[in-house]
Amino acid sequence: SALITVAVVMLLISILGLCLSILGHQHTIHIFIISGWLLVAFTFVLYGVFVIINHAISDTCMAMGEWVDNPHAESALSNILPCVDPRTTNQTLFKSKQVTVDLVNIVNGFIDTYANSNPSNHLNSNYYNQSGPVMPRLCYPYDSQLQDLPCPADQVSMANS
Repeated sequence: SALITVAVVMLLISILGLCLSILGHQHTIHIFIISGWLLVAFTFVLYGVFVIINHAISDTCMAMGEWVDNPHAESALSNILPCVDPRTTNQTLFKSKQVTVDLVNIVNGFIDTYANSNPSNHLNSNYYNQSGPVMPRLCYPYDSQLQDLPCPADQVSMANS
């Protein structure tokens, strides 16, 4: 939105400069030319910052995606974080699986308590009008030992949630 704002300001300055040049205000035209070039330089700086941030975020997401697919392999994330060793990788993978199970518990608790309930008291602010079929529960992707577990047909996988 900052780039759009700068473009609009540049357009307004150019239109105002055209009107002032027709009226013969030479000194004001010089000020507008200098301010226009400053706005162009500012636009290039904003664009450069945007490109750098965009590439940094996409590279980080790609590295995290590679790590999620195969946490024990040599990936781009190990180049970013060279201190990642197998023990740290296993601990991080274990914690991420625990967080995933905790999130599934929270979502399924909400589904059971609010989304699929049909309370008679409509004054409750947590009331959801469930006029269709019940909302399916979220699948637990791991068993009690945090090993991969296939999803049953009546539950929604994490990828489809």
